[in-house]
Amino acid sequence: MAHEVGRDGFARGALGRACHPAGKCQWCGQQRTRLFSYVWVSDGSLAGQPSIVCVHQRKHGFCNFQCFESYHS
Repeated sequence: MAHEVGRDGFARGALGRACHPAGKCQWCGQQRTRLFSYVWVSDGSLAGQPSIVCVHQRKHGFCNFQCFESYHS
């Protein structure tokens, strides 16, 4: 995880953001010099083992967090 965007202590995880090169935003369609992908990182599983759950992969790049939220709402 490159940068932590937000943390949910109750869900025991954090939303991470990774930066990628120029491209077109998946939601608004704007051409940007850099795009971001967002990944949910869990603190651990019910069995107590560490786990990483990738909710969103690089195939969808977004220009900002608002576009990411709108795309998934």
